[in-house]
Amino acid sequence: MAKARPMFSESWHRVALERVRLSSSAHIHKQLFRGRRFYVVKDPLNQEFFRISEEAYLFVGRLSLDKTVEEVWQEVVRLYPEQAPGQDEVIQVLSQLHRSNLLHSQLAPDTEQLFERQRKTAQKKLRGKALNFLFLNIPIWNPNRALAFIDPLLKLLISPLSLIIWLGVIAYAGWEAIAHGKELFDDRNSILAPQNLFLLYICMAVLKLIHEFGHAAVCRRFGGDVTQCGVMLMLLMPLPYVDATASWGFQARWKRIAVSSAGMAIELFVAAIALFIWVRTGDPFVKAITYNIIVIASVSTLLFNANPLLRFDGYYIFSDLIDVPNLYQRATQQLKFFFEKVAFGVRQATSPAHSTSEAWWISIYGIAAFIYRIFLLAFITYTVSQSLLGVGFLVALFCVG
Repeated sequence: MAKARPMFSESWHRVALERVRLSSSAHIHKQLFRGRRFYVVKDPLNQEFFRISEEAYLFVGRLSLDKTVEEVWQEVVRLYPEQAPGQDEVIQVLSQLHRSNLLHSQLAPDTEQLFERQRKTAQKKLRGKALNFLFLNIPIWNPNRALAFIDPLLKLLISPLSLIIWLGVIAYAGWEAIAHGKELFDDRNSILAPQNLFLLYICMAVLKLIHEFGHAAVCRRFGGDVTQCGVMLMLLMPLPYVDATASWGFQARWKRIAVSSAGMAIELFVAAIALFIWVRTGDPFVKAITYNIIVIASVSTLLFNANPLLRFDGYYIFSDLIDVPNLYQRATQQLKFFFEKVAFGVRQATSPAHSTSEAWWISIYGIAAFIYRIFLLAFITYTVSQSLLGVGFLVALFCVG
């Protein structure tokens, strides 16, 4: 879908005379998505990443305190008239780099009003936490040094031989599950029995701790830093989490997929071991623990982690598999484009899609993700209200608001 690139902006005068450059601490490397080249800018101090297009990098890569923004942009337009970014795109890129502390400058007060970095960043983080209060992260500890200490062990555990063993165990567990499918199904009512709820939560917390360790271990194994771990309030329940976003900067797509898949992979391995024990034990307590692990690893994985409609592991795996970065944001922008173009007839609206087919399928993804999110919130509200009517009512009221 060919579209004209708007070249001029009414706000250009507010940045044209500034002299800026990338921060000296910024690291840059290339990534390929569907044959298109992107550049990932990383701030190692804050573990923040910013991906820019090849067109935008033509401008960003030439930034210098010896030249004004206007001079750099004119140079890019002269050298690359067909690829040069428009002024609106330049303003957006500069604003995002500045907001991510990846830009070194001495900005004039008028430009500070344009970026409003501190106020908008703080508001965005607060708003994001408020809107995702059912999945709230509370950082506690930096595990990077501990992971570096056990790095030789990680090299042993994360290897081709380990993958072969994992495949064998999972295949045998699948066979066992089919053979004992009726007994597994018949025990389903015991999972939400009042006397099992506390044990269910303990099993979930331990399983999620192992899940998060999987992400951290694989990320560290491939050279990424894991600088944050803590507690996530998932559906108002405290559970462990780690921040493995360093994997976003990996150039190899399979490494990013491996990090995203690692939590579910180790979770399924533990569930397979639990299934072997559940089949062979006669102890009621051990049977209850292992059954909880089996159900948690399957149900939570399907509803949350493996589901590409939610921004958990499955989303990042799906995004890398189809080679489309920032899928959720692009789907939202595409829906916004359709709405502005059709409902309000905004001629200046531009689509983030590169073809008509891409515009339609990312729009379908955006609509499906929105519907599933609403369904999930309704399901959570209903489930909570069965036990705590007042809390369920407050959750529903907040979501509607």
